[in-house]
Amino acid sequence: MTNPTPTTIPRSLITSPDGALLPPTSLTTAEQQTLLDEHSKLYTLGQIYRRKFQKSGEKIYLDHAIYCATRLLEIYPTDDALRRKYLFQFGDKYASRYSRYGEAADLNVAIDALAESVREDQDREQNLSGSTRGKALRAYSQCLKLRYMVNHLDADFDASLVALKSALKTYRSLGDEKNIAECQVLGAVLYDEKYTLTKNEAAIDSAIAWAQDAVEASDSDRSSPAFRIWTDAMELLTSLYRNRYLLNEEEEDLEHAIEIAERLYAVLVTAPDRARLHFNLAQLFFSLVKKTNSQDHGAEVSGHLRGCLHLTPKDHPARAQREEFSQTCFHWLSRNDRTGYDIRGRPTNAEIVAQRHQIAQFGDGRDPSELARLYNQLAMMYWTRYESNERTSEAKSAIEAMKDAARLTPDNEEEEAVDRLRMVGFFACELWHEVETTNCLKLGLRSVREAAQRCVAATDIPSLVKARALHGAARLLLPLCDESRYDDESDEVAELGSGDEAGSSETLVQEAMRYAAQAVELAAEEGCQVDDGCENCAERSMYVEDLEHIQSIAGRP
Repeated sequence: MTNPTPTTIPRSLITSPDGALLPPTSLTTAEQQTLLDEHSKLYTLGQIYRRKFQKSGEKIYLDHAIYCATRLLEIYPTDDALRRKYLFQFGDKYASRYSRYGEAADLNVAIDALAESVREDQDREQNLSGSTRGKALRAYSQCLKLRYMVNHLDADFDASLVALKSALKTYRSLGDEKNIAECQVLGAVLYDEKYTLTKNEAAIDSAIAWAQDAVEASDSDRSSPAFRIWTDAMELLTSLYRNRYLLNEEEEDLEHAIEIAERLYAVLVTAPDRARLHFNLAQLFFSLVKKTNSQDHGAEVSGHLRGCLHLTPKDHPARAQREEFSQTCFHWLSRNDRTGYDIRGRPTNAEIVAQRHQIAQFGDGRDPSELARLYNQLAMMYWTRYESNERTSEAKSAIEAMKDAARLTPDNEEEEAVDRLRMVGFFACELWHEVETTNCLKLGLRSVREAAQRCVAATDIPSLVKARALHGAARLLLPLCDESRYDDESDEVAELGSGDEAGSSETLVQEAMRYAAQAVELAAEEGCQVDDGCENCAERSMYVEDLEHIQSIAGRP
């Protein structure tokens, strides 16, 4: 079946002297009358009115388009295959008018026309082209769903589902993944409407299954035509799991909703409405923390509320609602001894997921400097969380991410490389104080020493920056120098004090003293000549005090 032959209509025939588009009932001259009597011209005229409606949103132009569609069916041969497409378009226009303006009669006309279009198509060996047939079936299904929402008749629901499944079958035969995913979203919405009306758990289970299929069939790649469908399906799936939780209070449903919402946040982290994503996650975690009384879940609520309010302008329509919810959460968390309200602002799970997603999307071979920066940010996010919750897994993740950052740092970024190695050492040594494993301590010392060696050897790092790095290395070694802290572990610590060179007998305290002395010397090179209490002088004084402390541990000046 082919489309009607395109026809050009002179604008002068259908516009008034002032350029306004004339209604079809005003086309009275003989030349104008041909526009209403020849089907190809009438089809084109209807398209002109439809496009005008889409641009202006004025109902009168949709009415004109419907007039043309009605007239077209009146003059077109009933046995012509193209009539089926006109029937579909006629019904679709009535459906559009119902969706916009809610006239019940329009919906019934649309359903009858679309049903006839599909029925005629079946009677005539499905001569509608595949994509048009899919559109007709989908439009028919949607109209039946709308009537089901009004009249609550199971027959309309069942017929809508049958039509939608037929549309899905049509698109699958065409390999049209975008429309397959769209139909699956519509199926999820259809079952969700049934659940809303009936509170039937089987309906929401079916809605979740359809939404999951839609997610799998669509694409989270922003450049994909199916990306919008993916985001719609993900938001719908989040809502469905939340609703099922409200029905049966299964914690697993909330966890599923949160997992999906966090993944959605990761993909849409740069979207202009991410304040809404923060708000949704705050609501989900608030439901969860009321069930678990978990400090971590409370911190997630706090973090997402901060993000939401920070990104919501004062004059935004949703500002008042979000502030009110924030106050509700604050009072509940503050009164709960086990959770409290987290004022430290640690990164949320969603922000961690978003950072990891950004790294995963970066691709191999692309700007290692930028990738190293992303890993550095991830490491600091994990470490901030570790300082908040003291969970060993967070510290280990911080170490691994910072190791990746140091590994990827280009050779010409020596200052960044030194700083990242130093941070690996700092993280590992701090973790060693908690877990006391030799491997952790070895990693810390190895990283600190490498940072110090590269720092001294580098020619393009300012002396004050070198001084800070070497002082940092000395400070990391300082807790290890007081062997009285370690009791039975003193031998293990002492064995690691091998200095820079193979065979060196330098102890940890000697190594720390050497780094501290180098830091004092470097600070003096570019520091003030007179101690006037400025920031540089205060920094140098701190280096001197630490050197004297290490010397006192060593038992010599």
